[in-house]
Amino acid sequence: MSDNLLMLLEMIEETLEEKEYSENISKAIEVIDREANNMGFTYEIYDKNKIRIRSANRDQVMAELENHLSLLGFEHHEDGSSLGRLQIKAPGNKDNVYILFKPLAGKTPASVGNLAEKTIAKRFEDLSNGAVKADAAGAGHGSDITVVGPKGTLTIENKTSLGADFGQFRLRYDLQTQKWEPKPTSGYEKNEHIFKPIYDKYVDNYVNRKYVLPLPSTMEETKEIYRVIGGRYITGLKAGPKTGQTKRGLEKMWFDGKTGAYQKFPFVEISNYYADKNDRFINIGRRGLYALNPQDAKLFGIEEFANTGLIPSVRLRLKPTSGENSNTGFIVAIKIGGSLEKSPLTLDNDQDILKIIKIIT
Repeated sequence: MSDNLLMLLEMIEETLEEKEYSENISKAIEVIDREANNMGFTYEIYDKNKIRIRSANRDQVMAELENHLSLLGFEHHEDGSSLGRLQIKAPGNKDNVYILFKPLAGKTPASVGNLAEKTIAKRFEDLSNGAVKADAAGAGHGSDITVVGPKGTLTIENKTSLGADFGQFRLRYDLQTQKWEPKPTSGYEKNEHIFKPIYDKYVDNYVNRKYVLPLPSTMEETKEIYRVIGGRYITGLKAGPKTGQTKRGLEKMWFDGKTGAYQKFPFVEISNYYADKNDRFINIGRRGLYALNPQDAKLFGIEEFANTGLIPSVRLRLKPTSGENSNTGFIVAIKIGGSLEKSPLTLDNDQDILKIIKIIT
Protein backbone atom coordinates (compact mmCIF):
# COMPACT_ATOMS: atom_id res chain seq x y z
CA MET A 1 0.00 0.00 0.00
CA SER A 2 1.42 3.39 -1.00
CA ASP A 3 2.32 6.10 1.49
CA ASN A 4 -0.23 8.43 -0.07
CA LEU A 5 -3.01 5.88 0.35
CA LEU A 6 -2.01 5.27 3.99
CA MET A 7 -2.13 9.00 4.70
CA LEU A 8 -5.57 9.24 3.07
CA LEU A 9 -6.92 6.35 5.17
CA GLU A 10 -5.51 7.91 8.38
CA MET A 11 -7.17 11.22 7.55
CA ILE A 12 -10.51 9.46 6.99
CA GLU A 13 -10.20 7.61 10.33
CA GLU A 14 -9.31 10.80 12.18
CA THR A 15 -12.30 12.57 10.66
CA LEU A 16 -14.64 9.77 11.67
CA GLU A 17 -13.25 9.81 15.23
CA GLU A 18 -13.80 13.56 15.68
CA LYS A 19 -16.68 14.45 17.97
CA GLU A 20 -19.41 16.20 16.08
CA TYR A 21 -22.01 17.55 18.46
CA SER A 22 -25.60 18.33 17.54
CA GLU A 23 -27.12 21.80 17.81
CA ASN A 24 -28.83 21.16 21.17
CA ILE A 25 -25.82 19.66 22.92
CA SER A 26 -23.56 22.37 21.52
CA LYS A 27 -25.80 25.03 23.06
CA ALA A 28 -25.88 23.13 26.36
CA ILE A 29 -22.08 22.77 26.42
CA GLU A 30 -21.68 26.52 25.89
CA VAL A 31 -23.83 27.28 28.95
CA ILE A 32 -22.34 24.50 31.10
CA ASP A 33 -18.77 25.44 30.27
CA ARG A 34 -19.40 29.04 31.28
CA GLU A 35 -21.11 28.11 34.56
CA ALA A 36 -18.44 25.49 35.37
CA ASN A 37 -15.95 28.35 35.73
CA ASN A 38 -18.33 30.31 37.99
CA MET A 39 -19.51 27.42 40.16
CA GLY A 40 -16.51 25.11 40.21
CA PHE A 41 -18.00 21.83 38.92
CA THR A 42 -16.68 19.34 36.37
CA TYR A 43 -18.48 17.70 33.46
CA GLU A 44 -17.97 15.08 30.79
CA ILE A 45 -19.75 14.27 27.54
CA TYR A 46 -20.50 10.68 26.61
CA ASP A 47 -22.59 8.83 24.02
CA LYS A 48 -22.54 12.15 22.07
CA ASN A 49 -25.82 13.35 23.62
CA LYS A 50 -25.31 12.90 27.37
CA ILE A 51 -23.55 15.19 29.83
CA ARG A 52 -22.54 14.05 33.31
CA ILE A 53 -21.91 16.83 35.83
CA ARG A 54 -20.10 16.16 39.12
CA SER A 55 -20.27 18.56 42.04
CA ALA A 56 -20.38 18.53 45.83
CA ASN A 57 -23.24 21.06 45.45
CA ARG A 58 -25.02 19.27 42.63
CA ASP A 59 -28.52 20.36 43.65
CA GLN A 60 -27.41 23.99 43.56
CA VAL A 61 -25.65 23.47 40.22
CA MET A 62 -28.76 21.85 38.82
CA ALA A 63 -31.00 24.70 39.97
CA GLU A 64 -28.70 27.32 38.46
CA LEU A 65 -28.34 25.46 35.14
CA GLU A 66 -32.09 24.87 34.99
CA ASN A 67 -32.61 28.64 35.01
CA HIS A 68 -30.29 29.09 32.02
CA LEU A 69 -31.11 25.95 30.03
CA SER A 70 -34.88 26.32 30.35
CA LEU A 71 -34.53 29.31 28.01
CA LEU A 72 -33.19 26.87 25.41
CA GLY A 73 -36.07 24.43 25.84
CA PHE A 74 -34.60 22.09 28.46
CA GLU A 75 -36.97 20.72 31.08
CA HIS A 76 -36.62 18.90 34.39
CA HIS A 77 -37.49 15.20 34.20
CA GLU A 78 -37.98 12.73 37.06
CA ASP A 79 -35.94 9.64 36.20
CA GLY A 80 -36.03 7.80 39.53
CA SER A 81 -32.83 9.38 40.88
CA SER A 82 -32.86 11.80 43.83
CA LEU A 83 -32.54 14.89 41.62
CA GLY A 84 -33.83 13.75 38.26
CA ARG A 85 -32.22 15.21 35.14
CA LEU A 86 -32.47 18.06 32.65
CA GLN A 87 -33.36 17.09 29.11
CA ILE A 88 -34.61 18.31 25.76
CA LYS A 89 -36.57 16.07 23.40
CA ALA A 90 -36.43 16.86 19.68
CA PRO A 91 -38.88 15.73 16.97
CA GLY A 92 -37.98 12.24 15.85
CA ASN A 93 -35.60 11.91 18.82
CA LYS A 94 -32.75 13.01 16.53
CA ASP A 95 -31.36 15.75 18.79
CA ASN A 96 -32.26 14.63 22.32
CA VAL A 97 -29.90 15.73 25.10
CA TYR A 98 -29.75 14.42 28.68
CA ILE A 99 -27.88 16.14 31.54
CA LEU A 100 -27.25 14.14 34.71
CA PHE A 101 -26.01 15.46 38.07
CA LYS A 102 -23.77 13.23 40.17
CA PRO A 103 -21.99 13.75 43.52
CA LEU A 104 -18.27 13.70 44.07
CA ALA A 105 -17.33 10.22 45.27
CA GLY A 106 -17.32 10.16 49.07
CA LYS A 107 -17.77 13.93 49.36
CA THR A 108 -20.43 16.21 50.86
CA PRO A 109 -20.72 20.00 50.45
CA ALA A 110 -19.70 20.57 54.08
CA SER A 111 -16.67 18.27 53.88
CA VAL A 112 -15.47 19.86 50.62
CA GLY A 113 -15.78 23.36 52.05
CA ASN A 114 -14.09 22.50 55.34
CA LEU A 115 -11.19 20.81 53.55
CA ALA A 116 -10.66 23.94 51.45
CA GLU A 117 -10.65 26.11 54.56
CA LYS A 118 -8.14 23.90 56.37
CA THR A 119 -5.90 23.93 53.30
CA ILE A 120 -5.98 27.74 53.12
CA ALA A 121 -5.29 28.11 56.86
CA LYS A 122 -2.31 25.78 56.64
CA ARG A 123 -0.85 27.74 53.70
CA PHE A 124 -0.98 30.97 55.72
CA GLU A 125 0.96 29.35 58.57
CA ASP A 126 3.48 27.58 56.33
CA LEU A 127 4.21 30.59 54.11
CA SER A 128 4.61 32.92 57.10
CA ASN A 129 7.06 30.54 58.82
CA GLY A 130 4.94 30.74 61.94
CA ALA A 131 4.60 34.54 61.94
CA VAL A 132 0.80 34.21 61.77
CA LYS A 133 -1.62 31.75 63.31
CA ALA A 134 -4.51 30.54 61.18
CA ASP A 135 -7.57 28.51 62.11
CA ALA A 136 -10.38 26.92 60.09
CA ALA A 137 -13.42 26.87 62.32
CA GLY A 138 -15.78 24.80 60.17
CA ALA A 139 -19.52 25.22 59.71
CA GLY A 140 -21.51 27.13 62.31
CA HIS A 141 -18.59 28.51 64.32
CA GLY A 142 -18.14 32.15 63.30
CA SER A 143 -15.69 33.02 60.55
CA ASP A 144 -14.60 30.12 58.34
CA ILE A 145 -10.93 31.20 58.44
CA THR A 146 -9.23 33.40 61.04
CA VAL A 147 -5.65 34.61 60.49
CA VAL A 148 -3.93 36.38 63.40
CA GLY A 149 -0.77 38.42 62.87
CA PRO A 150 1.20 40.98 64.93
CA LYS A 151 -0.49 43.89 63.12
CA GLY A 152 -4.02 42.61 62.68
CA THR A 153 -6.55 39.80 62.42
CA LEU A 154 -8.21 38.69 59.20
CA THR A 155 -11.63 37.04 59.39
CA ILE A 156 -12.68 35.36 56.15
CA GLU A 157 -15.91 33.74 55.00
CA ASN A 158 -15.05 31.05 52.47
CA LYS A 159 -17.32 29.88 49.64
CA THR A 160 -16.22 27.10 47.30
CA SER A 161 -18.16 28.77 44.48
CA LEU A 162 -20.59 31.55 43.71
CA GLY A 163 -23.33 28.90 43.66
CA ALA A 164 -23.03 28.15 47.38
CA ASP A 165 -25.71 29.27 49.85
CA PHE A 166 -25.22 32.69 51.46
CA GLY A 167 -27.25 32.00 54.58
CA GLN A 168 -30.47 30.04 54.95
CA PHE A 169 -33.40 29.43 57.28
CA ARG A 170 -36.31 27.00 57.56
CA LEU A 171 -40.08 27.35 57.37
CA ARG A 172 -42.85 25.72 59.37
CA TYR A 173 -46.61 25.47 58.90
CA ASP A 174 -48.89 26.47 61.79
CA LEU A 175 -51.88 24.12 61.79
CA GLN A 176 -53.88 26.49 64.01
CA THR A 177 -53.46 29.69 61.99
CA GLN A 178 -53.03 27.78 58.71
CA LYS A 179 -50.08 30.05 57.87
CA TRP A 180 -46.44 29.55 56.95
CA GLU A 181 -43.74 31.33 58.98
CA PRO A 182 -39.97 31.14 59.63
CA LYS A 183 -38.98 28.38 62.03
CA PRO A 184 -37.44 30.15 65.07
CA THR A 185 -34.16 28.22 65.24
CA SER A 186 -31.15 29.71 67.04
CA GLY A 187 -29.57 30.52 63.67
CA TYR A 188 -32.69 32.34 62.50
CA GLU A 189 -33.11 34.29 65.73
CA LYS A 190 -29.45 35.38 65.65
CA ASN A 191 -29.93 36.83 62.14
CA GLU A 192 -33.61 37.76 62.39
CA HIS A 193 -32.86 41.42 61.66
CA ILE A 194 -31.62 40.29 58.21
CA PHE A 195 -33.87 37.30 57.49
CA LYS A 196 -37.22 38.73 58.68
CA PRO A 197 -37.38 41.66 56.19
CA ILE A 198 -36.37 39.31 53.36
CA TYR A 199 -39.08 36.84 54.40
CA ASP A 200 -41.73 39.55 54.70
CA LYS A 201 -40.95 41.13 51.32
CA TYR A 202 -39.96 38.19 49.11
CA VAL A 203 -41.13 34.91 50.65
CA ASP A 204 -44.30 35.35 52.72
CA ASN A 205 -46.71 36.06 49.85
CA TYR A 206 -45.38 33.23 47.67
CA VAL A 207 -45.42 30.47 50.29
CA ASN A 208 -48.78 31.38 51.80
CA ARG A 209 -50.25 31.43 48.31
CA LYS A 210 -48.50 28.42 46.71
CA TYR A 211 -47.48 26.12 49.58
CA VAL A 212 -50.70 24.12 49.91
CA LEU A 213 -50.16 21.05 52.14
CA PRO A 214 -52.36 18.01 51.47
CA LEU A 215 -53.44 17.05 55.01
CA PRO A 216 -55.05 13.75 56.06
CA SER A 217 -58.20 13.85 58.19
CA THR A 218 -56.51 12.75 61.46
CA MET A 219 -53.39 13.84 63.35
CA GLU A 220 -52.15 10.24 63.48
CA GLU A 221 -52.17 10.05 59.67
CA THR A 222 -50.60 13.50 59.42
CA LYS A 223 -47.70 12.40 61.65
CA GLU A 224 -47.04 9.46 59.32
CA ILE A 225 -46.24 11.89 56.50
CA TYR A 226 -44.98 15.05 58.21
CA ARG A 227 -42.80 15.97 61.16
CA VAL A 228 -45.20 17.61 63.64
CA ILE A 229 -43.97 19.54 66.69
CA GLY A 230 -46.24 20.02 69.68
CA GLY A 231 -49.26 18.88 67.72
CA ARG A 232 -49.25 22.28 65.99
CA TYR A 233 -46.26 22.94 63.71
CA ILE A 234 -45.35 20.98 60.59
CA THR A 235 -41.59 21.42 60.13
CA GLY A 236 -40.90 19.03 57.25
CA LEU A 237 -41.53 15.66 55.63
CA LYS A 238 -40.97 12.62 57.80
CA ALA A 239 -38.47 10.00 56.66
CA GLY A 240 -40.14 6.98 55.12
CA PRO A 241 -40.34 4.81 51.99
CA LYS A 242 -42.55 7.39 50.20
CA THR A 243 -40.88 10.63 51.33
CA GLY A 244 -39.18 11.21 47.98
CA GLN A 245 -42.46 10.62 46.17
CA THR A 246 -44.25 13.10 48.45
CA LYS A 247 -41.47 15.66 47.89
CA ARG A 248 -41.78 15.39 44.11
CA GLY A 249 -45.55 15.77 44.33
CA LEU A 250 -45.22 18.97 46.37
CA GLU A 251 -42.60 20.34 43.96
CA LYS A 252 -45.00 19.90 41.05
CA MET A 253 -47.67 21.88 42.91
CA TRP A 254 -45.46 24.52 44.52
CA PHE A 255 -42.81 25.10 41.85
CA ASP A 256 -44.65 24.17 38.64
CA GLY A 257 -42.67 20.95 38.31
CA LYS A 258 -39.24 22.48 38.96
CA THR A 259 -37.04 21.74 41.97
CA GLY A 260 -37.49 25.18 43.50
CA ALA A 261 -38.45 28.82 42.99
CA TYR A 262 -36.40 32.02 43.02
CA GLN A 263 -37.31 35.54 44.17
CA LYS A 264 -34.73 38.28 43.45
CA PHE A 265 -34.06 41.17 45.85
CA PRO A 266 -31.65 44.14 46.12
CA PHE A 267 -28.07 43.41 47.20
CA VAL A 268 -28.22 46.07 49.92
CA GLU A 269 -30.54 43.84 51.93
CA ILE A 270 -27.89 41.14 52.35
CA SER A 271 -24.57 42.99 52.11
CA ASN A 272 -24.46 43.42 55.90
CA TYR A 273 -24.95 39.69 56.60
CA TYR A 274 -21.27 38.80 56.84
CA ALA A 275 -20.20 42.15 58.27
CA ASP A 276 -22.59 41.43 61.15
CA LYS A 277 -20.67 38.17 61.68
CA ASN A 278 -17.51 40.30 62.03
CA ASP A 279 -16.11 38.91 58.77
CA ARG A 280 -13.75 41.33 56.99
CA PHE A 281 -13.45 39.36 53.73
CA ILE A 282 -15.23 36.82 51.61
CA ASN A 283 -13.35 34.36 49.41
CA ILE A 284 -15.26 32.95 46.41
CA GLY A 285 -13.45 29.85 45.16
CA ARG A 286 -11.32 30.59 42.13
CA ARG A 287 -12.75 34.11 41.78
CA GLY A 288 -10.70 35.29 44.76
CA LEU A 289 -10.90 37.60 47.76
CA TYR A 290 -13.33 40.52 48.25
CA ALA A 291 -13.63 43.04 51.07
CA LEU A 292 -16.74 43.37 53.22
CA ASN A 293 -16.06 46.98 54.12
CA PRO A 294 -14.64 50.01 52.24
CA GLN A 295 -11.60 50.32 54.54
CA ASP A 296 -10.28 46.84 53.72
CA ALA A 297 -11.10 47.30 50.03
CA LYS A 298 -8.77 50.30 49.98
CA LEU A 299 -6.07 48.76 52.20
CA PHE A 300 -5.81 45.51 50.21
CA GLY A 301 -6.54 46.95 46.77
CA ILE A 302 -9.55 44.71 46.13
CA GLU A 303 -13.20 45.33 45.33
CA GLU A 304 -15.82 45.68 48.02
CA PHE A 305 -18.22 42.75 47.72
CA ALA A 306 -21.29 45.02 47.93
CA ASN A 307 -20.12 46.85 44.79
CA THR A 308 -19.63 43.82 42.53
CA GLY A 309 -23.02 44.17 40.84
CA LEU A 310 -24.16 40.67 41.83
CA ILE A 311 -27.87 39.94 42.18
CA PRO A 312 -29.09 38.05 45.27
CA SER A 313 -32.24 35.98 45.41
CA VAL A 314 -34.00 33.66 47.79
CA ARG A 315 -34.38 30.07 46.68
CA LEU A 316 -37.38 28.16 48.00
CA ARG A 317 -36.93 24.41 48.03
CA LEU A 318 -37.51 21.11 49.84
CA LYS A 319 -34.19 19.76 51.07
CA PRO A 320 -33.58 16.15 52.25
CA THR A 321 -31.08 15.66 55.07
CA SER A 322 -29.41 12.78 53.16
CA GLY A 323 -31.09 10.40 50.71
CA GLU A 324 -34.34 11.09 48.88
CA ASN A 325 -36.43 9.31 51.55
CA SER A 326 -34.82 11.06 54.53
CA ASN A 327 -36.31 13.84 56.69
CA THR A 328 -36.91 16.81 54.38
CA GLY A 329 -37.09 20.47 55.40
CA PHE A 330 -38.79 23.54 53.92
CA ILE A 331 -35.76 25.71 53.12
CA VAL A 332 -35.25 29.35 52.22
CA ALA A 333 -31.69 29.82 50.96
CA ILE A 334 -30.07 33.09 49.98
CA LYS A 335 -28.27 32.75 46.66
CA ILE A 336 -26.04 35.10 44.69
CA GLY A 337 -26.15 35.28 40.90
CA GLY A 338 -24.52 37.28 38.15
CA SER A 339 -21.02 37.62 36.72
CA LEU A 340 -18.15 38.17 39.15
CA GLU A 341 -14.92 39.80 38.03
CA LYS A 342 -11.86 37.89 39.23
CA SER A 343 -10.19 39.54 42.22
CA PRO A 344 -6.51 40.58 42.04
CA LEU A 345 -5.97 38.56 45.25
CA THR A 346 -6.79 34.85 45.41
CA LEU A 347 -6.21 32.43 48.27
CA ASP A 348 -5.13 29.64 45.92
CA ASN A 349 -2.03 31.63 44.91
CA ASP A 350 1.00 31.59 47.26
CA GLN A 351 2.27 34.97 46.06
CA ASP A 352 -1.08 36.57 46.89
CA ILE A 353 -1.13 34.96 50.34
CA LEU A 354 2.37 36.34 50.96
CA LYS A 355 1.12 39.85 50.06
CA ILE A 356 -1.69 39.50 52.61
CA ILE A 357 0.71 38.15 55.27
CA LYS A 358 2.99 41.15 54.75
CA ILE A 359 0.16 43.58 55.54
CA ILE A 360 -0.61 41.99 58.94
CA THR A 361 3.00 41.32 59.97
